[in-house]
Amino acid sequence: MRRTLTALVMAVAAVTLAGCSVVAATADASAVTPLGLARKEQELRNLLPMAGRDTSVHEMPRRLTPRDDLIEALYDGSWAYYAGDWDRAAKGFVAASDMAEDRFTKSLRENAAALITNDLALSYTPGHTERLFTHYYGALAFAGKGDYESAAVEARRLGAMLQQLDPQMTDRDRSSRALLRYVSGAVFEAYGEANDADVSYRNARRLAGADSATIPGRVPIPPDSGDVVILIENGWVAHKVSQDVVVPVYGPEAAAFGPKGNVGQQLATAATIAGKVLLVAATRPEQGIWWVDGKPMVINNWGGIGTAQRLDKDGYLMRVSWPVLRKSFEPQRFLAVSGALRSSGGLTASLNDAVAADLSRDRRAVLARTIARQAVKLAATEVAEAKATKKWGEVTGSLVGGLLNAAGAALERADTRGWLLLPASISAARVRLPAGPQAVTAVVDGQSRDIGQVTVRPGRVTVVSRRVWSGQLGAVADRGTIIEGPRR
Repeated sequence: MRRTLTALVMAVAAVTLAGCSVVAATADASAVTPLGLARKEQELRNLLPMAGRDTSVHEMPRRLTPRDDLIEALYDGSWAYYAGDWDRAAKGFVAASDMAEDRFTKSLRENAAALITNDLALSYTPGHTERLFTHYYGALAFAGKGDYESAAVEARRLGAMLQQLDPQMTDRDRSSRALLRYVSGAVFEAYGEANDADVSYRNARRLAGADSATIPGRVPIPPDSGDVVILIENGWVAHKVSQDVVVPVYGPEAAAFGPKGNVGQQLATAATIAGKVLLVAATRPEQGIWWVDGKPMVINNWGGIGTAQRLDKDGYLMRVSWPVLRKSFEPQRFLAVSGALRSSGGLTASLNDAVAADLSRDRRAVLARTIARQAVKLAATEVAEAKATKKWGEVTGSLVGGLLNAAGAALERADTRGWLLLPASISAARVRLPAGPQAVTAVVDGQSRDIGQVTVRPGRVTVVSRRVWSGQLGAVADRGTIIEGPRR
């Protein structure tokens, strides 16, 4: 009995090393809806469309606050933005952008914890797309509160970051970055910064490719009319879910991580395991970027997917988890605005493609951390089992090894955190309308959508942003951003 209790204590100690917060975060991530979203995240998506209409949810409910400070700032900013609380939204997005830049310096303590538990032990670090869109929404929020100078500052910060990230851009990034350049140009033009607007529009055309003809430069606006840049946000961005792979580690492989193993053997075995996992990822759609069916995959002896050979008594089942993307919305295309005197448009950004590019950029680092973590867990298990066997006998040693192996597998969880309140796509068009109050109707995939009344300022640019919440093109949000350029 004493031997059994000691073994249980050792297994519990392995979990305790992770820290209560990481274990709690892992439990939260494991409680998911049929779409693979954590239940709190699904509730946030359900409530956000009411932020501008129901005063009881004007602010994000505290019970749904994320555990990570940066994600909390992103969610608070989004909530305030769609509630029309421009001051709080602007502060939230500025805080989030500053925090995101600080996260690129990670602590050694965090990395050590991640090698014992999972990537949820790390502070969340956003990808390129989320970093860029903090400045995008920050600019629109500042403009919404009438602070055009700060809006232009955010547009400049956005431009600097786009230039910094340009060398790592892929084709998946192009549509979103073209839109970011285009909206920056509209912000500059609304503020009266003609040169900056021209540069932004020129960069947008460079990125837009076949759609470049839809992005005109600045043109004179007659005094009896005004230009309106209309942004239509659709749906919800693709979210990360966990993809699990079970890798059988047979006795000779496991022994490499035991007390008699050496570094060379350990590296060679880890490389073999990593090769099997990478081979499986390569056989999935787009190298394992997109969710398929959610079923755990078992790697057989030959590195394929199938039934593993029966494990010997010294073998282990290694569970490897990595994030993949799951779509909950297919973007629609914004085509036209009724009643326009002059129009140009058709530019649509796919944020689904952009976050897929981010995941692809991070894939090797994520898998490398995952394999290293499993190697550390396996080595710790082998050493603990050997010591327990030497001191208490083979039965107790096997019990210790089995419990630690089970604890390590239970803690393994892909990091599926992200800015889940982003839209799946944003479409843009620029129209010229008669000066004065105008009821604006947009055509999205052949369906008319009421944008609401827009006050068109004579000889000036106005930017209007509206969001369509449901996948079936539900009601457009009551609130959106309206930027009215100041007179110069």
